[in-house]
Amino acid sequence: DLAWLLRRAQLPSLFWAGACEPRWKGFVRPLSSLRVAQGDVLLTHQVGASLPTSDWFLHRGPKGVVLHALGGDSGALKRDAAAKLRSLAPHSQLTLTFSAHAAALAREAGHAHVVTLPAFLEVGRWRPPTRRSPPGPAAPVVASLRDEDRLPSLLMLHHARLRVNPEAALTLLAPRGRRRPRGLPAQVRWLETDAFVEQWGAVTDALAFISLKEHDLHGRELLEAMAMGVPVLAFEGGAATEVLDGAGLIFGQQDFAFLAELLEVLRVDPRLRRRWLDRQDGRVTQLDPEAAGRALHAAVSEAWPTSTPGSGRRPSRTSAPKPSQRRHVAIVVQRHGEVGGGAELHADQVARRLHERHDVTVLTTCARDHLSWDNVEAPGPTQLAPGLRRLRFPVRTTRWMRGFNALSRLRFGKRCSRLEEEHWLHQQGPDVPSLLSHLGEPGNGYDAFIFFTALYAPTALGLPLVAERSILVPTVHDEPPLAFGVYDDAFERASSILANTPEELELIARRFPKHAPGRVVGVGVTSPAGIPERFRERHGVQGPFLLYVGRLERGKGVEELVRHHQTLRRQTPHVPELLFAGRGALRPKGNGIRYLGAISEEDKHDAFAAAHAVVVPSRYESLSLVTLEAFAQGTPVLVNAHSDVLLGQVNRSGAGFGYSDAATLGLGLGLLTAQRDALSARAKAYAQAHTWERVMAAYEDALATIWERKQGAR
Repeated sequence: DLAWLLRRAQLPSLFWAGACEPRWKGFVRPLSSLRVAQGDVLLTHQVGASLPTSDWFLHRGPKGVVLHALGGDSGALKRDAAAKLRSLAPHSQLTLTFSAHAAALAREAGHAHVVTLPAFLEVGRWRPPTRRSPPGPAAPVVASLRDEDRLPSLLMLHHARLRVNPEAALTLLAPRGRRRPRGLPAQVRWLETDAFVEQWGAVTDALAFISLKEHDLHGRELLEAMAMGVPVLAFEGGAATEVLDGAGLIFGQQDFAFLAELLEVLRVDPRLRRRWLDRQDGRVTQLDPEAAGRALHAAVSEAWPTSTPGSGRRPSRTSAPKPSQRRHVAIVVQRHGEVGGGAELHADQVARRLHERHDVTVLTTCARDHLSWDNVEAPGPTQLAPGLRRLRFPVRTTRWMRGFNALSRLRFGKRCSRLEEEHWLHQQGPDVPSLLSHLGEPGNGYDAFIFFTALYAPTALGLPLVAERSILVPTVHDEPPLAFGVYDDAFERASSILANTPEELELIARRFPKHAPGRVVGVGVTSPAGIPERFRERHGVQGPFLLYVGRLERGKGVEELVRHHQTLRRQTPHVPELLFAGRGALRPKGNGIRYLGAISEEDKHDAFAAAHAVVVPSRYESLSLVTLEAFAQGTPVLVNAHSDVLLGQVNRSGAGFGYSDAATLGLGLGLLTAQRDALSARAKAYAQAHTWERVMAAYEDALATIWERKQGAR
């Protein structure tokens, strides 16, 4: 969460840990790999009596402490932790805390510059859809054993509750790796998990959440429980009193008989429970991440002015261009070059047209393959044309698709913590920390940024770093990761959103009701006239044929299309041949199926002109460039009707049909054959309306909004 706030303050961050759990591998790095550059800010997250790595002490640049917890229950451990905290004081220029109680401990230990961030929470991540009905007799009380072990006291409370309510239950949230002790009562549930969805389910089903901790320095679990709509009770030690701030219940003595009676009254008295929860809801509304982000930005700016955007930095040469000057626009996209179509081709087309009026740099990776993200291209700059260059950055970790798919099955369709979501995002990749650092560099000279493809890490993590100068071209469709909250910043904090279709913009409005101003822009079509005979002679094709052009992958619906085509061929032998052109792992085979492999641009347009129809079988598209290119040649299309975007394109054009199975594919093919000439005329007319002049005018409007906002800020 701290990294999330830093990103909003335009400061990218990376994580290292001494004993990282294997499940976070690739996201959290081992301390042995820590290499700190001059000017980097090095923060140590202080928990318990451990000391930070020697790199922290030896680092001569800016460094600070994040005081999370002193850890442990015994007096000896507390004294040891306090001594370690004192040893950090002479070296820390900034100590961040999350409560006045923690700040007092830091100052007592000699820390000079101590800042307490306001309590904050992404409330929507915890909030249940509706408030629960009154709990039954067996509804458990939930407590956490993290940071401080209060197991004996919690068991004493549980036994006191059993005397009042024989069905009383207790759920203990145990640290990962800690086994259930022997001899626990049957009504005690031992939940050893760090999976957010399981913890969330345990708390939202509870009668109450109780904390007996005496040394809690942040009260985070209390805030989360309140956001989940569960009554909270806490011992007055540590930060509990200030964190609850009049909500919940603070008790000064561990009088278990009294607490047991109170919990039973809370269960049977709906008016008390409702008033309790209403008071907590009022507190939850105050947990504003924006306020915490502003406080963090101010603290970092004061401690290290030259490291923070907008804090004492000299403006770059192009930071305030005059209207007559060429601006410097960066286009951020996950791949660029010889990588096929889709969003990457879209980004290239926009870059090559923008550079007629602006200096353009394409910021991308060294990868060609979007499945593995292997570094194939050399890092560094390449001049593509006068005023147009490409700057490549190496991908830090490649992707193992089998493991990534397993992780996706664990995360999709479930509530996730920010940690779980950002871990998934890094595993999806491409993981390009040097690109993110480049975005945050002082004086990099870019006047605006255009980010392509919202779901990849460079956009989701990079756009917030330059939000006020950013345009988002999301190219999204309705898929499971779009539910992750980690994407909110990209859609909500961009200067503007340029969508490809009305269906895409409607999806964005449903998922991100607070999204930035958006409009439908799409792409232009400038296809050269194809020569059908040249394609037929080159590939020995006779008679009518259906054509697929694109990536040969399972996610593109290729295998499903083959099954439908083979079903039709068995039923009706005169169904046209189906030709596949493109790159990918699949090699389609079957009766009347031909695999052409990758073809040139000239060959592609010739193929479109020669085809009886083009088939687009993908269920997940934000815009089909293939459909528009086929229309430009006067060729109608058959599209997967499960895609609202594709169906919208053919319905608006009147130049194709949708299908959902083999039968409807055959029906669409029959209608297409009967109406081929009329469909062809409508296809050409629709394509001719998609001009690059109109598209680029929309991009210039979005860029002008950024220029005007920058001038107003000055």
